[in-house]
Parts: sequence; structure tokens; C-alpha cells
Amino acid sequence: MSQGTPDSVDRGQSGFQGQYGAPAAAGSDAGVGPDPSVGAAGGAAPSAGTGADPAGPAWPPSAPPAVPAGEQEQHPSSRGFWVMITVLAIIALVVFAVLLTLGSSNGRFGGSAAPHPTTTATAPATPGAGAPGQGGSAQGAPGTIPNTAPGPVETRYTQLATDRGWVAGQDYIPTQPDEIRTQLQALPQLEPSSGQTAGDPKAPVHVTIYSDYACSFCNKLHAESVPQLLELAKKGDIYLAYVQVPIFKDTVSSDRAAAAAHAAGLQGKFWEYSALLFDGAAAAGHDPDKAASMFSDENLDAFASQAGLDVEAFRAARDSSETTSFIAAQESLGLETLGLRGTPAIIINGTASTGYQPLSAITNTIELEKALVDSAG
Repeated sequence: MSQGTPDSVDRGQSGFQGQYGAPAAAGSDAGVGPDPSVGAAGGAAPSAGTGADPAGPAWPPSAPPAVPAGEQEQHPSSRGFWVMITVLAIIALVVFAVLLTLGSSNGRFGGSAAPHPTTTATAPATPGAGAPGQGGSAQGAPGTIPNTAPGPVETRYTQLATDRGWVAGQDYIPTQPDEIRTQLQALPQLEPSSGQTAGDPKAPVHVTIYSDYACSFCNKLHAESVPQLLELAKKGDIYLAYVQVPIFKDTVSSDRAAAAAHAAGLQGKFWEYSALLFDGAAAAGHDPDKAASMFSDENLDAFASQAGLDVEAFRAARDSSETTSFIAAQESLGLETLGLRGTPAIIINGTASTGYQPLSAITNTIELEKALVDSAG
């Protein structure tokens, strides 16, 4: 989803970049969205080196070349035609080689991408990040994972899916190489005190959603999956967290919505208030007059009243410097640490995806991650 228009879709650039690299091919979404849209799972293509086109001899020559006996001299225009054809053929081969290289790149997350739509947005340049598929220059940033045989955890994960008859990218989210899995599981986790989580942090599977309230793919993901995920959290199966990545803050002030949701979370109403925000964004739809003000203070206060909040305490928390810093830290985690180029994105233990994923793929991936934990224990 481009940063200027929350409902536009860029199916070519979604996914995780920055420290963790470029998105896997096609994104965890091959064409949909509320965002499914980056992963993460999610960026600029590697630039090919440039060089001058091969230059042929000057034509026509100052003097006609000698023609061997028995051979017919070609007309100069005919020779020029074949020179042009040769140059075009070389250019075509170079373009094909570049496209082939881009298409075969696994990125730093490794695993193949699921064919679901992605909403992308242009994020701030990541300090020290190299081109997609290359290691960044920031100290300590992980480099590209070489194309080697899958590690034991990745192999076990894939085997568990195969045993169930599931198809990667369709029935479940493919996982990443073992080294990337370790990095993903070492990411900072939101604490229950943030008000943006559900369940027990000691649950065997952690599910973290990276989202923006103005993102239509995020809206779809929330409506379809969050109620069921909250039920799994209540049962103790997962620890669910919501990270705010307001990529549309400059166009529709989605950072204000993020601050409001956090303030509601401090009163124990994060998920209820989030649903009201998504409903409000959906109601604004494609109407530019409504979209510009859908997260106005007036609307945010009205949602607070609907959710049964103490509105005065809500306003104070929403507008506090602590909340501003908290939202900025989450935004940095998504855009700079993970290098997200769009929303939504989801991380399930050591498996990451950018873009919208259907509920069945999410719950199946949770099952696989739970099976990994059980087999390791």
C-alpha cells in the first residue's frame, strides 16, 4: 500500500528489509490486501551495474572494404541493420539476466513467500542497510544467509507440514532459515503492561502483528483473524501482541490513532478500541474528505465514549509524551529494525510473513510452531 493512498496496492515491493533483508519473492501475498500486505515479512531492487553499449566500427567506413572474389558485397544499410539487431540482442540478454537474478533471490528471510496480497508503503531509508539481499553496513546487522541446505529446525518444520498434507504458501506460512528464526525470536516483546497484548507471555507460541489502522489489508486481517486469535490467547495457546507501525501518519494521521489505541489499552480496552478504529477507517472508505479527518480528536474521543472509557484519562494518556515515545519506539522496531516496507506483517515464533494472510494459514502456522516447541521439549 503506497504511503500516499491507504488503499493502493503495490504487489512488487513488500516485505522485510533493513537488518533482516528483502522480502521473499512475491510477498506473503500475491495480490491482496489490507495489508496482506511484509510481510515481512517486507523495497528497492538491487541495482545492476551500468556500462556503455558495445560500440561497433564507425559506419560507413571511409573507404569500401575489399570484397573477396566470389562474394557479394552487402549494402551498407543491410550491415547497419544487423549491427542494430546485435546490440538489441545484447541489451535483451542483460535485462533478462537481471530479472532472473531478482526473481531467484531468497532475501535474508529465506523461506518462500505465500501467494497472498500485500499492501506496501515507502518507509524511511534504513540507516546502514544495503540493497535487498545484501548485508547492511550497520554494526551488528545480520548479513545475507547463504543458499545452503536447510537447518534442522527448518527441516523439521517443513516435515511437520508435509506430514499433515499441507502446501507451503497456501495452507501455512513457510518458515525462515534457522539463523533468521533465532534472530526473530530474539526481537523485543511487548509487555502486558503496554495494554496491547493478550494471553500469557509464557505461552509456547508468540504471535505479533505489525499494523496500521488506515491500512485496508490490516483491517481485513484484524476482522478475519483477531477474534479467533484472542480466543487462542485466552486458552493459553498463544501470546498475542500488536505493534503499531503508523506508515500513513503523514497522510491521515494514523499515528494519532495508534496513540489513542494505546491510551485505550491502558484502560484495558485496546482490542475493543482497535475494532472501532478499523470500523471508522472502513466507513471513511475512498472518500478523501472523510479520510483526512477520520482520526481527528473529535472522532477519537467519540470512539472512547463508545468503548466505555474514562474520556478525560484517555485524552491525557493519548496526548502524553510517554505515549508519543512509546509509539515512536514501535514504529522504529517495524521500519528500522525489521525494515518493513508495508503492513500488515506477522511473526509467529520464528516464522515471519509480510502482507495479508488468511486465518487458516495463521492457525496452521501456530500449530506447526507449537509442534516444534513440543518436540524440542
